[in-house]
Amino acid sequence: MGLRPRIGYIVPMGDKLSFWPRAGVEYLNVSSSDVGSGSGSVTQFAVNVERCWSSRREPLRLHGRPEVDIPISGEQTTTSTPTGGGASTSTRVDSAMFQVGLSAGMLGHF
Repeated sequence: MGLRPRIGYIVPMGDKLSFWPRAGVEYLNVSSSDVGSGSGSVTQFAVNVERCWSSRREPLRLHGRPEVDIPISGEQTTTSTPTGGGASTSTRVDSAMFQVGLSAGMLGHF
């Protein structure tokens, strides 16, 4: 499960190009379990910064966007249950992922 709200503003840069800076926050929670042997989860809160360029040609538009997620906090939890019974053990570790990415695409309007 994740939540990634953004805010930004499109700035025209001539007749054929637009610049769209955006920023926001991100909350991510991923969990898994294996019946009988344990479970795990990863939670992270981060700040996101993006810059998008878009061509303004109709009917097709090309766009590209570098993106950076800067972690504020994160945690990884693992719980192990022995197969023969007994007490389960739980491990909790501070964990954060710094992410850098690039996306590109095409938008068609017909």
